[in-house]
Amino acid sequence: TNNDVPEKLLEILKDKPNAGCAVTGCFNYFKQLRIDEALIDGGNYNLYHSFDNSKLSSQNLVIDGQTLKNLELLENNFDGSTQNTLLGLLDHCMTSFGKRLLRRWIVQPLSSIEAIKKRSDAVIELSNTIDLIELIVKGFSKLPDMERLVSRIHMSCHVSVHHPN
Repeated sequence: TNNDVPEKLLEILKDKPNAGCAVTGCFNYFKQLRIDEALIDGGNYNLYHSFDNSKLSSQNLVIDGQTLKNLELLENNFDGSTQNTLLGLLDHCMTSFGKRLLRRWIVQPLSSIEAIKKRSDAVIELSNTIDLIELIVKGFSKLPDMERLVSRIHMSCHVSVHHPN
């Protein structure tokens, strides 16, 4: 019943009847397992989006986790390493943000032929200019991981705004 679901959570889900039904089912299951109180006590509820719609365009495919596992795109099923995977084959990235971008490109591949051709042309053009690649690698290797730094700043601002002290 909806009586078991916190009011704040029901308010968030009011325009999403299927999600509300699923959450109610989950809370009933949690109650059977006797873990409902531990989960409800936090009271910090937000909608979760399984992928970032703002970064995902209609030109990308969405591959579910089981398919990623079965295709062994990121890690193999033998020992969990990247050996003999698409990521292991392609990953020659020199920076953390390059590695993250490559992972995103693998799990959200392009579906538009035009976008695929543009990316392919860019790779071919870069491959033909070894001097430029060396210059880029040298410059990028000195850069801090700005994506991670901005994320930390964002999280610290978010925590300080919502922290009771």
